[in-house]
Amino acid sequence: MAKPRTPQNMMGPAIALTLGLLLSACGPNDDAKNSAEKSKMEAEFSAEQALMADPERAGPELERRLMENINVQDGLLIVRAPIIGDFESFVLPTTAPWVLRCGIGLKFVFGSSFSGEGSSIDSEVQTTLTTAIIDKQNCAVLGPRLGKRLKALLQSAQSTP
Repeated sequence: MAKPRTPQNMMGPAIALTLGLLLSACGPNDDAKNSAEKSKMEAEFSAEQALMADPERAGPELERRLMENINVQDGLLIVRAPIIGDFESFVLPTTAPWVLRCGIGLKFVFGSSFSGEGSSIDSEVQTTLTTAIIDKQNCAVLGPRLGKRLKALLQSAQSTP
């Protein structure tokens, strides 16, 4: 006579089924998938590096990214992070201090809201426009261009009643 089905005696088959599904999901195609994803990421990184090496092309693209991530509304500065901007935004006064970091990537850092501890303290309010390496000469061109763009945006918001 068969045992009645109870949660206790169904646990074994459920675990076996779950393990079987997990193991069947892993296979020889994973290496091909990972290789294709790695190649795609390398191509994107190379394209981004090439773009950032040419300030004539990089300037307009970085300005577009800046305007996509930074908005002024009702006299307030709204900053979105590119990756999680759909989920999280920061609202600051338009008079908040800001700094543009250029070199290993290019990002704007705003205000005085900090997180972390020890040597890993950073501002919580920032938006990264690129993670590509930008050499000193291109930082000297792109930095002022983007700084002026942000400054004009903030000044126009402060002068609007």
